[in-house]
Amino acid sequence: MGAIGEVKCLDRLFCIIKLNREEKSKMNCKEKFRNIVGDKNYIKLRSLKKSILNIKKRIVWNKRYKEDLKNYSIANKREAFRFEKNSEYKILGEWEKEAGTLGPYFWQDLWAAQHVYRNNPERHYDIGSSISGFIGHLTSFRGTNRGVFLIDVRPLKTKIPGVEFVQGDAKRLENIKDNSVESLSSLCALEHFGLGRYGDEIDPEGCFKALREMQRILRPGGGIIFIGPCGARACGV
Repeated sequence: MGAIGEVKCLDRLFCIIKLNREEKSKMNCKEKFRNIVGDKNYIKLRSLKKSILNIKKRIVWNKRYKEDLKNYSIANKREAFRFEKNSEYKILGEWEKEAGTLGPYFWQDLWAAQHVYRNNPERHYDIGSSISGFIGHLTSFRGTNRGVFLIDVRPLKTKIPGVEFVQGDAKRLENIKDNSVESLSSLCALEHFGLGRYGDEIDPEGCFKALREMQRILRPGGGIIFIGPCGARACGV
């Protein structure tokens, strides 16, 4: 049986299940099938279906790739741009994707940078936020005179104009005085503190210690931009 035939077979298998009318009104087709085969077998079948679909996609993509390569080779008149097999690097399926993926971090970095722009503090401190996103936005309008003081437990080898980097643990900001920071941010970073992911020590109280340090260094009337996860369980809902 070919890949397409197997996909159709699995689709039918999900839906050809006969139960009484009362059960039909309570569960959809996939839930019924999951109850019959069990969670483990259901996950295996879903994984198999996904693998078959991926194979089908690659077959279609490779066919288009070969056609494009053939058309390019015929149309190209420049020797320097001639296709060479030993330099081939296939990237398939890009024509089916959007121009870009704008996830939540894209929007949060823009939102936070706009606040710093409007407030225009003399100096802005950040703890652990995205360098390629949020920090990059800040450097585009703050320049070198009104720069950014960046703190991260990981090293940063590249020097960024307008950014003063200090490798340090946000749970212990001994080098920053009490009530001294005018503007402070930390975007989706504190929830990772104390878990060892970034090389810091294991400490279940890590995020709370960092929050207390942020409270200590922020001056009265200062501004803080903080983003972190808050689900139903965390909020006690």
